[in-house]
Amino acid sequence: MLFRSDTLALEFPTSLLLTRATPIETPAEKIAAFRESGARLVDMETSALAEACARAAVPLTSVRAVSDAADDFLPVPFDAWFDMRRQRARPLALVLHLLRHPSHIAPFTRFISRLPRVAKSLAQAVEQAVQMQGAR
Repeated sequence: MLFRSDTLALEFPTSLLLTRATPIETPAEKIAAFRESGARLVDMETSALAEACARAAVPLTSVRAVSDAADDFLPVPFDAWFDMRRQRARPLALVLHLLRHPSHIAPFTRFISRLPRVAKSLAQAVEQAVQMQGAR
């Protein structure tokens, strides 16, 4: 599903967003998705939120933060550590995967070490957006 984002103000960049049920794990898959859709961002959450909001006739503004670049591989295959049916992380499966594939440990560590900065950036953007909306 593709969404064109609206902007709250000129300070917020906008982009076409591809939302899917599963992540895009490799640079080649990311390039193919971009060529097919034109989307520069991919997520797994916005679709469900947008559909629920549309059913309830509630407007939605989605603010996203990017955790991995187009040229990044996801360090651990998603299905190796996440149960899609139950919508839960599988920590033991993650540990077992890393033990079986020790070359994934360093990239995984780098990936998760970026997440606090990503979360902080997202929180600051949401705070700024809320303040801007309140000023209107």
